[in-house]
Amino acid sequence: YRRNILWERACKKVNLPFVCLHRESAVEEPDVLRRLVREKKLNFHRPFYGNQIFAGSNHFKAALVESRYVKEDMVVVTGLPRFDISYHRLQQSKNSDSKRVVLFSFMPAFSVPEVHETHGVHIEAGFVELFYSVHQVIARLALANQGYEFIIKPKWYSGLWKELIDRALERELGDYDMRPANLFVTDTQAAQDLIHNSGLVVAFNSTTIVEAILQKKPTIVPWYAEAAGQ
Repeated sequence: YRRNILWERACKKVNLPFVCLHRESAVEEPDVLRRLVREKKLNFHRPFYGNQIFAGSNHFKAALVESRYVKEDMVVVTGLPRFDISYHRLQQSKNSDSKRVVLFSFMPAFSVPEVHETHGVHIEAGFVELFYSVHQVIARLALANQGYEFIIKPKWYSGLWKELIDRALERELGDYDMRPANLFVTDTQAAQDLIHNSGLVVAFNSTTIVEAILQKKPTIVPWYAEAAGQ
């Protein structure tokens, strides 16, 4: 990750091991990884100054090694550690009669190299209608069901992501500050905790779908608007 480069260099300077837990690409098909990683010639990107990379899959490790970005002994396949949490909670999952609905927010655009090259990062393009519709429906449901708690959980609630969520809620409510008391937006609570304490999960293009299903939570994947037929 680009934001870690100063930490990598600092650790190397003081001879302190730096390990990167890579959180993406764990479920990508091999041909997709080949196209996105190997054929992008990663050796032209900034070098990795750390000691090891923990990868989510053998396919991703192969992509990194075969692209000659790092040596084979620098990549360890760990799977996705957060799934251990879901697995161990299977025996203690709360009943799905919880009156909490969680929407794991999503950006309209994919953050993949093809998008970066043509439009930049996280542009307002792609699943735009789906994004606004889903977030507005959550606001509408919160208004109509005061006995339930509705939580919108983005990875981070700042910058463009915050602007988009606020705009979606304003479209439905007229004024963001007029949102009902049972509707919350948070980026501080862990996804696994939100899933564990929820009665219903709504998610799109996210591993939280799998995590919710593992914990036997009723799960909705919105599949309409731009996503229809995809």
